[in-house]
Amino acid sequence: MPKISWNKAFIKILEKFFKKHPELRKRFYERVCLLRDEPQNLKLKNHKLEGTLKDFNAISIDQDNRLVFYADNDGTFILFDIGPHDDVY
Repeated sequence: MPKISWNKAFIKILEKFFKKHPELRKRFYERVCLLRDEPQNLKLKNHKLEGTLKDFNAISIDQDNRLVFYADNDGTFILFDIGPHDDVY
């Protein structure tokens, strides 16, 4: 089972996201737990990104918002960015 990790920069991004979308706090944590437990679960819509983000994946938080992450060498998922589709890609 992969571990989930984030750094101080992501925490700042997440705090801003929750200020704009407090109703998505619970859904965010549910999706992160699902990512940890079942990374290929269809609810996540886990997909590889392209272009400058080719080393990253993204999952859906809801219809409009995505969580961008990457896997480090030991398989830990590092959370990188969260927000509307057009802002994080």
